[in-house]
Amino acid sequence: MRIASGLLAAILTGASAAAQTPSGASPASPGDDAPVLVVPFANLAGDPADDWIGVGIAEAVSIDLQVTGTPVLRATAEARGDSGPGGVLDAGRQAGAGRVVSGAYQRSGDLIRVTARLLDVAEGTVLQSATVTGMLADIFELQDRVAAELRIEAGSVESRPAEPGMVRPGRPAAAAARSDAPATGAAAGAAPGRRGP
Repeated sequence: MRIASGLLAAILTGASAAAQTPSGASPASPGDDAPVLVVPFANLAGDPADDWIGVGIAEAVSIDLQVTGTPVLRATAEARGDSGPGGVLDAGRQAGAGRVVSGAYQRSGDLIRVTARLLDVAEGTVLQSATVTGMLADIFELQDRVAAELRIEAGSVESRPAEPGMVRPGRPAAAAARSDAPATGAAAGAAPGRRGP
């Protein structure tokens, strides 16, 4: 009797799921609404005085994704962007994430370059990537640009590889490359002269 009840429940659950899928559409894969794991970005120069930058970029990206309705997981201390693609994918699997955002930054004097990747955990592929370069004094604008370039709508990601340095739609390439381009997002609303944590 228990076996028959279990089979009936399984059949009804399957029929209910099929009835809720629009005709012609395939059922959503488990990763479609899975959360995004954001790991701290790796400090390629290794200067401990700059470690705050990687944590700050990850925080800015996390908040930007949450604002769009994307479920976000924050990485544990051992999951970092410097653990390589295999390491962050493993961290994503362990956390139950469908995608992982990771990246790195390097500083040379007053210049800083940030690279970021949005990875599909199941496939191990890069869905999107971004590279931004600017003045360290403009780090908050750079964080916003990285977050905007990796922004994804809740539950959907275009499965196309993005070119490094890609520009958001509607923004001229020259403006995106200049460090003096108008601030966007949170940086635009920041109080003048306020640059520190």
